[in-house]
Amino acid sequence: MTVDIENHAQLNDYLIANEWVESGSKIGMNNLNGGVSAKTVWVTLPNEKQLVLKQGLEKLRVAADWYCSPERTATEARALLWLNEILPGAVPKFAFWDAENYILGMHAVKLPHTNLKTDLLAGQINPDMIKQTGEILGTIHRRGTDHPEVKKSFSNRHFFEVLRLEPYYQYTGSIVPATMAFMNALIKDTRKVQTTAVHGDYSPKNMLVKDNRIVLLDHEVMHLGDPAFDVGFMLSHLLSKANHLPANRHEFINAAQHFWKYYTLNNPITASAIEERAVRHTIGCLLARVKGRSPLEYLKEDSRSKQLKIGQSLITNTPIKLHELFSNYKIKLNEYN
Repeated sequence: MTVDIENHAQLNDYLIANEWVESGSKIGMNNLNGGVSAKTVWVTLPNEKQLVLKQGLEKLRVAADWYCSPERTATEARALLWLNEILPGAVPKFAFWDAENYILGMHAVKLPHTNLKTDLLAGQINPDMIKQTGEILGTIHRRGTDHPEVKKSFSNRHFFEVLRLEPYYQYTGSIVPATMAFMNALIKDTRKVQTTAVHGDYSPKNMLVKDNRIVLLDHEVMHLGDPAFDVGFMLSHLLSKANHLPANRHEFINAAQHFWKYYTLNNPITASAIEERAVRHTIGCLLARVKGRSPLEYLKEDSRSKQLKIGQSLITNTPIKLHELFSNYKIKLNEYN
């Protein structure tokens, strides 16, 4: 790797060398914050065209030691091309992929837009945005089943192992021994399932809201795997926010139900087959987001302790259906307040 995109002098020379701009042109460059796995820079070209460039990090920006090859950015490039085919307008448009420097270029989602995570943390819970998140994920899983491009491009599950199963489930089990058996069983079952395209990072932080439409970002963990993981991953974010914001608790629980409803309507065959596993992935992710390598930064210590206790109690008496999980989780949250 010879170019550091966060070094603007280097990036300027890189864009000139690759004929995106002419020498001497004025280029706007702004490093973007928020992600832990990649350097990201917003670039405004002289013709007002705007790009977002991503370059994978080898050491992720978290407190724990967490490493992963930047080659995963190639997975994101392939995923972006495929998602542009099946979900036009719901993902950024592909611009280029530089394998030597691990740089992915995409056309920026123009301002103004907001981030769904930021909106939710502000208590802005728009049912239509939640509906769209269920519909988009349902489409990915439905279209990814038996799709030749998915089997060809995403059969390598290495990055899912390194970025999800180890830091989320395995690490949590090692830190909280009472959860180890549950986590090990969940890992074993997850490895057995390879039925469709799985996003692997389906969360509100990776969703922009532009003109009342969701635009999905960050596809570097796309793989052929268990769709229940994506469902549980997303639900854990909504339920964690129910823990974080008691005043909006009821709305977040409703949002979780709403997400599952529209996922099911858009992908009924898969939904009926994965619900029990989706319950367990939700519990696993709830625990991982307080004890894994990447804990949710907005949860304070008392909220983390509460979520850990609730997650452990749900392991002891694991529901079969998601509506039971939502109800039990709400009851237990109220008991701790």
